[in-house]
Amino acid sequence: MIWNAAPLRVHFLLFVPLFGGAVALAIVARHREQRILLTQLPGIVATGLISWLEGSWLTTLRRITIPLLKPGIYTSAFPAVDHAQWNKSAALMRNLDKLRERIKALETTLAQQGGEG
Repeated sequence: MIWNAAPLRVHFLLFVPLFGGAVALAIVARHREQRILLTQLPGIVATGLISWLEGSWLTTLRRITIPLLKPGIYTSAFPAVDHAQWNKSAALMRNLDKLRERIKALETTLAQQGGEG
C-alpha cells in the first residue's frame, strides 16, 4: 500500500518550525524570568514575604551538593558556591589570558637578560 507523503511534508514545513519557535520562546522567557527574579528577590526576602532559604536563588538547575546554611545568591557551574565567590572565580578566569601574556613577556625578557649576561 502506497501512502501519500503530503502529510509528512506539512509536518516538516509547518510543525517542526512551530515547535522550534515554541522552544526558543520558552528559553527566552525563562532567561527573562531569571533576570527579573535575580534583581527582585533580595527585596522580597528583605520584606519577609519569603524566607532567606526560599530566596537563595540558584542560577542553575544542577544538583546541590552542599547544605545552604546562610542567606544569599548561589551560583553554580562549579559545585554550588556563594555568588560572591563565584563572581571572584569568574573574574579570575576571565583574566587568565592576560596573565598568560604577561608571564610569556616576562619569560622572554628574562631569557634575553640571561643571554646578555
